[in-house]
Amino acid sequence: MAIRFDKRTLPEIGRLQEIFRGRQEQESELERPNLNRKAASDPRLWLAIFLVLLWCAGAGLVLSRFQGSGRNLAKAVPDGVLTVTVEPVAVHRTQQKLAVSGSISAWDPISIGSEVSGLRIESVEAEEGQTVRQGQTLAVLNSAVIRATLEEAQAQFNASKANLVKARQPNRSQDINALRDALSAAEAGIAQEESDLKRASAQRDQARISAERYRKLADQGAVAVQDAELAEMLVKTTTADLGRTEERIRAARFAYQQIKERLAMALTGGRREDVDVAAANIAQVQATVHRLQAQLEQTVIKAPTDGLVTRRDAHVGDITVSGKPLFSFVRGGRLELRAEVSEKDIAQFQAGQPVEIMSAAYPRHIFHGRVRVICPQVDANTRMGMVRIDIPAQRYLMTGMFVRAEVECGERSCCAVPTVAVGSDRGQPVVFTVDRNRARSHKVELGERAGSLVEVVSGVSPGDQIIVTGAGLLKDDDPVMVAPGNALGAKGPSS
Repeated sequence: MAIRFDKRTLPEIGRLQEIFRGRQEQESELERPNLNRKAASDPRLWLAIFLVLLWCAGAGLVLSRFQGSGRNLAKAVPDGVLTVTVEPVAVHRTQQKLAVSGSISAWDPISIGSEVSGLRIESVEAEEGQTVRQGQTLAVLNSAVIRATLEEAQAQFNASKANLVKARQPNRSQDINALRDALSAAEAGIAQEESDLKRASAQRDQARISAERYRKLADQGAVAVQDAELAEMLVKTTTADLGRTEERIRAARFAYQQIKERLAMALTGGRREDVDVAAANIAQVQATVHRLQAQLEQTVIKAPTDGLVTRRDAHVGDITVSGKPLFSFVRGGRLELRAEVSEKDIAQFQAGQPVEIMSAAYPRHIFHGRVRVICPQVDANTRMGMVRIDIPAQRYLMTGMFVRAEVECGERSCCAVPTVAVGSDRGQPVVFTVDRNRARSHKVELGERAGSLVEVVSGVSPGDQIIVTGAGLLKDDDPVMVAPGNALGAKGPSS
């Protein structure tokens, strides 16, 4: 590594040499009386003397070279004149980029809470920052009351099913057999009554014939009038018996029909309205069972999809409230940058454009994303639109972080100069040209930077010769000298 000294350094080096030599002479005078006495008896003294002499020789050699370098430098560069190099302003093709900023948000935020109110949280199975899978348990609520109510509803459901079976078939087999026996007895009774009816009818007919014969004999005086009257009385008696027998037959037939209908009902089932009532009761109890089963499932809070837990508000012992979030969730762990863009720049964005994202939290890392959607609305007050940039799942960026981003919008031509060629004059960027061995400053407006180059929007034109090396040390009208072999072009700067 080369060490350089300017003219102001050389006198200081000379004074240091004189001081060093004086100290050497003093040490020599002090040690000379004792040197002869100890030389023969102490070898370490000879070694120390040798090392001191070697160090002095090396120091003198280095100082002499420094003095020679200073004299050469003084001869090469006049006092106060800076040697510079110049280069022409060139036209470059550069990638046009738009800078935007905004906050990181969840691509699809989800708030997960309890659908059942008034239950105590028994355990929490997920923490903030944890990646979970669909169906994974996040928290478990106390379900003792719901389980007891569900068991009661299931018992009612079983009873309702039994009532429906009874409504459809209310009679036992023994009852049906008894009805069949009764129907057979009714049939036998009807047959008996029909036989009695025939006998009563024959007796009445016989009584009528006898009464007619007795009446004729009484008219002839062959029999007494009393005998004729008794024959008429017998007709009336047999007629009355026949009527009673007919009534008994009608009653037997009616009883037979009733028994037959009861047997038919016993064989076919209960009444339709009873069956409908029993079926409706079953549907009502079954709905209650399904509701309680759903509530029981809701006591185990599960992840609706794969994602990242960004916030946990669930704590063991808390009482749940319907609608109050217990977990904040990012679907799939995907994030997005919601960047506000002015209305004049929003037309340059297209879905699918690559985006480079920078965060102050990770200054040396560049994250990559893509434009996902351009919101079709511009705020009427701020005249700003919204561009949503998709950021793949990763573990560095977090929701709420403020980031900057650059979006590539195609290539364009621009004037560019080396960054080292740009100086500053009262906070204003300037570049220098050479005019009659004098530096002339030109105020410029800078654009984007790309590596070692910076865009110059105004102030110079392509081909203008500007000072590169040494520009940062110059002021307007400083004397300069162009380095040999770096000829100054004929074209001057644009005004």
